[in-house]
Amino acid sequence: MCLEAEWDSSAAADPTVQILVVDDHEAARMAVRRLLEQNQRWVVCGEASDGQQAVEKAQRLQPDVIVMDLNMPRMNGLQAAERISHTVPHSRVLICTIHETGELVNRTAETEVWGIVDKLNAGRELTQAVDSIVHGHRYFPPEACGPGTGVLEPVS
Repeated sequence: MCLEAEWDSSAAADPTVQILVVDDHEAARMAVRRLLEQNQRWVVCGEASDGQQAVEKAQRLQPDVIVMDLNMPRMNGLQAAERISHTVPHSRVLICTIHETGELVNRTAETEVWGIVDKLNAGRELTQAVDSIVHGHRYFPPEACGPGTGVLEPVS
């Protein structure tokens, strides 16, 4: 169970990062879980299959990071991220999607989303993105932002 009550900048030094995985496809959740659990400091503390469940589980589990699909039933990932940002402000949301990430970067620029990973590149980028977010950096794929970008400056 995720127990962190507030995000703390020293959380990166904490040996355990609690992660909630949200996707409406069970196979996708399992694949993301397998990738994340390769890092011994990360624990998948829960799963949800739609945006409404994501909000409910985020409130109950208080995860450090939420890896969430964009298109899901009942509530999409951006709507869920917005609600989570108000009710669980220390949780950092990473969108993992098959949709065009360049356009999505623009749509998320003013939201509480900490990053975006293309599902087609998740095997290569997901762990880097989560690690960046845990250390206080936003993560957007370089191909979506232009050359020399990807991991952005720490957020204060």
